[in-house]
Amino acid sequence: MKKADTASAAAALYTGSYAQMCLRAAWQLAADAADIRILSARHGLLRLTTVIEPYDTRLSDYDAITAEQLHDQAAAAELLHRPVIVLAGAEYTRLVREVWPHAEAPLLGSRGIGEHRQRLARIIYAEAAR
Repeated sequence: MKKADTASAAAALYTGSYAQMCLRAAWQLAADAADIRILSARHGLLRLTTVIEPYDTRLSDYDAITAEQLHDQAAAAELLHRPVIVLAGAEYTRLVREVWPHAEAPLLGSRGIGEHRQRLARIIYAEAAR
């Protein structure tokens, strides 16, 4: 995933067009931007304003966030009993559903990034038209 070269707020760190589309869709779906979290493979749940250094960790890496750590973060932030929509690929969705088994996953079942982008565009523009 493409990232900024310097420490940045989480919302600005992920600079790739796919990450930005996911964020735009999240803004359309959330009642309040304060409800949005970015799931970082290294840091777990991040508020949009949390400043972090760039990193190169994938969910399959030894130092990646685990479901247990994610659960602990969610519990500390009192998010365990909140409804969750995950806008991510299969790996991230699997991890999220270990903590929130009933999380909505509008991108799950897509055949690839092109279909993800189509679904994200529908979310962005359908919600914006309301």
